[in-house]
Amino acid sequence: MTALQREREILQTLLDCIDEELLALQENDSEALENATLQKDQCINTLTQQNRVRRTLLFEAGFVPESMSLENFLCECDPAHQGPLQDAWNAVQLLSAECHQANMQNGQLNAIAQRMTRQMLSLLRGESSFAEIYDRGGLVATPDSKALGSV
Repeated sequence: MTALQREREILQTLLDCIDEELLALQENDSEALENATLQKDQCINTLTQQNRVRRTLLFEAGFVPESMSLENFLCECDPAHQGPLQDAWNAVQLLSAECHQANMQNGQLNAIAQRMTRQMLSLLRGESSFAEIYDRGGLVATPDSKALGSV
């Protein structure tokens, strides 16, 4: 298995973990969320290690570690291997972007859930939650700006 194939495999596992995290968030299952988060962290650590392997291989091949070193390597490698390597690199980049997007969406969902939990706790404690109310213009309303009706 090549370094890029291994990286792709790890990214697919990471995407699966992010999907499990989403399911746990949707079902409000804190235990499943904790497990998914731990698995995700392990995948990220493994991915970081694999990234180091790839960078080391490129360095040993004479390419300085920089963002374009793999692209530079692909331009200079044997044309017989260039196509499959380029395909593998494109797959890694695509999967990486999917992981990033899915993780960002989970983060947004998590932030919404946290805000809702804080609002419910405030209500249970009898605290005012006026800062979470918006006026007609979409701005946060203050106690003085809350309109109860129009005249």
